[in-house]
Amino acid sequence: MAKAATHHLVKSLAFEDGIVAGFGGVAFPCHINAILPGVLDTESNRQGMPDADVSDWTPLSHVADELVKWAGDDQTRPANGSLVKIATNAGTTTFEEV
Repeated sequence: MAKAATHHLVKSLAFEDGIVAGFGGVAFPCHINAILPGVLDTESNRQGMPDADVSDWTPLSHVADELVKWAGDDQTRPANGSLVKIATNAGTTTFEEV
């Protein structure tokens, strides 16, 4: 239920024109998306699952690199209000709007 509520919140916050009211009534551009990762390759996950095959885990650096790319390029950034599934298979990470 919490995931469904978060997905709905992302859709609700994403205005078509990408503008929301800021402090003091000043409007500013805003782009709302949610990322839906599988298993992230973190130290905690490695400690908690020491025998797991980590080739299907998503490195945090891949997520960070993609977010930086989206921040600087309107052409590659998902549409406002998108839910983006992150999956890693055999070391290859994909980002797919769902």
